[in-house]
Amino acid sequence: MRSKLPWLAAALVAAASCGDPPATADALGTDGCGARQLVLVNCSGCHDGVSETTGFLDLTSPDSIESLVGQPAAGPKCTAGAPVLINTDGSGLFLDKLQSPPPCGDQMPQGTFPLSSEEIACVTSWVAMVAAAR
Repeated sequence: MRSKLPWLAAALVAAASCGDPPATADALGTDGCGARQLVLVNCSGCHDGVSETTGFLDLTSPDSIESLVGQPAAGPKCTAGAPVLINTDGSGLFLDKLQSPPPCGDQMPQGTFPLSSEEIACVTSWVAMVAAAR
């Protein structure tokens, strides 16, 4: 007898997405992949804007990403060479720190598993949209 589990799983996925509005990019470029939530869940616990050891980054609100465009790094491990957190093209230390090995300091996020390549691509796309809209 063939298992009905693959059919049941497909039906549940289809039912769960039924009626959901299509994902669209908002002014901050969330683009439907969950980048804002990824940053909030994985970064805001440490990056609350009050500690030098975390570069004084305030990531408690995903909307704060916009304020990082054009700003120099302030953390004690990554100020050599005056790297920019997010350049106007969306590149920069903010995204570089998600890679292994990072160019300086520690790979982010700390204290949990690294982001997957799909999650990094999602955040990268979102950051590029935010930087372009600025």
